[in-house]
Amino acid sequence: MPDVGYRSDHRKWWPAHLHAAHEREELGNHFPDDPRLGEWEGIWVCHEYERALRYGDLVHEVDLSGAELFHEDGDGGFFYIRPTA
Repeated sequence: MPDVGYRSDHRKWWPAHLHAAHEREELGNHFPDDPRLGEWEGIWVCHEYERALRYGDLVHEVDLSGAELFHEDGDGGFFYIRPTA
């Protein structure tokens, strides 16, 4: 697992259940169900800086220490979760 990921717009972790609801209800995407989603936080990142540039010009490095890969979108996006601090 990489130590960092790359994301445009921001580097803030959000409650994982909000990500899941957005993916399922608003975007109509498949998103796995897991009881940890209610207690953990998550963030979508790319593993390569260059790939993150397609989402915006300002790319942030995201610390993935203590996080685990939970889901990927098949298009270079990876969703990591970690216990809420």
